[in-house]
Amino acid sequence: MSGSDKGKESRALDLIRTELGLPPLSQIGVPDGTVPPAGSTAVTFYVGDAEITVWVPEPAKPVYRQKFTEAARRETRRAAEAGNAANTSQLVGGGSGIAIAAPGLIALLSATGPVSIALLAVTVAGVIMAGAGFLAGHWMNKKKFAHEETADRLLEYAEVMK
Repeated sequence: MSGSDKGKESRALDLIRTELGLPPLSQIGVPDGTVPPAGSTAVTFYVGDAEITVWVPEPAKPVYRQKFTEAARRETRRAAEAGNAANTSQLVGGGSGIAIAAPGLIALLSATGPVSIALLAVTVAGVIMAGAGFLAGHWMNKKKFAHEETADRLLEYAEVMK
């Protein structure tokens, strides 16, 4: 595992810890075959390649179920915001860029001399704007899907606490 993978795993653990309001988490190996305390539920988190099992006592289950549910709501809201940003960037960047590039291209076909250089610059600028808008939308959609996956995992953890 490279240093950057360890850093990502550490950040993911810190994210889980802060979302649940827990003290700092550390990975402690538990021998195989260890029996969980009576009346507790084992919740397994998958962070990168690591598998972390936490035993939650029966009285704490409703509290952690609520925390997982709240964290899932926040992730759902973040996914919606990322989706809105993706749509906006595609509409504004793509729409503005195409609106500039298309007439510039048409005028470029009929222009001659020094005017054609200016029209070429305007057309290229429009194409770059449209491309940047679509790339930003693609990037924000990736963030949206990541937030949705995190929300799904958190809801699964909440279901385990029933």
